[in-house]
Amino acid sequence: MRKYGLILLALGLAGWIISYIHRMMVPPLLPMIMDELRVSNTQAGLLMSGFMISYAIAQIPAGYLSDKYGARKVVSLGIGAFSLATLLIGFSRSFEQFLILRILFGLFAGTYFPPITAAISGAFPTEKRGKAIGVFMSGTSIGTALAPIISVPIALLAGWRYAFIVLALPGFLIAAAFFLTLQDKTHEIREYKKGGGFISLKFLVACVVPFLGLATSMGFTTFLPLFLVNERGLSIEIAAVFSSLIPAIGFLGNIFGGFVADKFDKGLLVSAITLTSAILMSSTYFSSNRTILPVLLLFGFVNSLIPAPMISLTSQIIPERRRASALAFQNASTFIGASFGTGFGGYLLDKAGYMALFTFLTLNLMIGGILALMLKEKSVGGEQIPPS
Repeated sequence: MRKYGLILLALGLAGWIISYIHRMMVPPLLPMIMDELRVSNTQAGLLMSGFMISYAIAQIPAGYLSDKYGARKVVSLGIGAFSLATLLIGFSRSFEQFLILRILFGLFAGTYFPPITAAISGAFPTEKRGKAIGVFMSGTSIGTALAPIISVPIALLAGWRYAFIVLALPGFLIAAAFFLTLQDKTHEIREYKKGGGFISLKFLVACVVPFLGLATSMGFTTFLPLFLVNERGLSIEIAAVFSSLIPAIGFLGNIFGGFVADKFDKGLLVSAITLTSAILMSSTYFSSNRTILPVLLLFGFVNSLIPAPMISLTSQIIPERRRASALAFQNASTFIGASFGTGFGGYLLDKAGYMALFTFLTLNLMIGGILALMLKEKSVGGEQIPPS
């Protein structure tokens, strides 16, 4: 079981990395895409929010299908399909075609997170689950960091379309590896029919907090390259490097977040981290060109501490036989928030400029940090137990 758990974690990490490369290669390429397809800031936001809405819609049926039939087919077919959608984006000739393919990409990419996080959670004991989730979630930072480093040079060399075509190819290999490796627990599939719900006030709060957090994270990630190029006068190459360094340092935050999640009150941890991130987000706008990189790196590290304690806490709240469905519900609400952040963020940027955008992003984190206090774990006999 231990060997399989490590193999599953490694393969799950690879799938998460390629998923994030595919989704996050759009922001650093936006200056080229916007110029060629004559796309406005609002439309640029729609390229991300359109993906995230469809991604959110796919979460709940993906969790249901995984709980009922097993993760093997859901995961492998989903990765293969979203890689095909990424490949076809390279052949799009208009904003409308690009948007439709991004929506299709979101639908298929949305089938990955619920079953794979449930499978990883089930493969590790509670005392090691936070660390395992932290390692898995580091794929968010790795993929986001690699996206501009890989896609921008390809785009500068051969055009932005070739970036999508080339980077789609590894996804097909990962899909095949999952199909040959992933094991479904048939007894848990049978147990699905026993029923049982997972909705509670604490669970709903556990959905709202990441809703607000990802609204900020994705809004910030989407428009940061434009902010650095248009507002701060940096080149697209330097903006790509800055955009890569943030998730690169976030990799360390993901791992460290997994360790602290296993040692401290997860609810209070999420609250403190989110409020600290709000301060750093506000500081980013007011930083000079000399000091902005250290602030961005600190934000990248601190903000990336959140996923491991948040997902680990949610996994503790929910019965195992409903875990994929519950994580799907949570992730769906999270990416609706991400869509809100990019869509409304682009609108604010068009109408009121960057100060309005950064104010919006900061307020999301402040509200989320305060709400997270409701997720405080109860202490009984010196041990922490999750909120119910």
